[in-house]
Amino acid sequence: MPYRRLEGFTRALSRLIPRLPKIDYSWVRRRMLDLSPYESLSGYYGPVAIAVDSSGVSVYKCGGWVERLYGKKRYVEIYFAVDVKTKEVVAMEVTTDDIHDSKALPSIMADASRHRLISEAYMG
Repeated sequence: MPYRRLEGFTRALSRLIPRLPKIDYSWVRRRMLDLSPYESLSGYYGPVAIAVDSSGVSVYKCGGWVERLYGKKRYVEIYFAVDVKTKEVVAMEVTTDDIHDSKALPSIMADASRHRLISEAYMG
């Protein structure tokens, strides 16, 4: 969710629940920079089983630039390594659609192993 939309959402929410503080763009930005996407929410740092899968996303709103540059529409693949038990994202990687899953898997496994000890891995 973009920052400005989040700001509007929290303002509307604070009208419904007056105890909630009203926040602004600067507050949201500071909080976003403080967050670590790989910090364990459960507090468990032992060996985990992960599942790796990808999702394709079409690149829109580029004014035909991508199509002119590459001669075709492009897609972006987003790979996620997720802890099977807690459903937390352990690692993620973004590639173009011309990279095969077998080439992206070693790098996402290396990234995941930097954040957690991996006992098992499943590929979707």
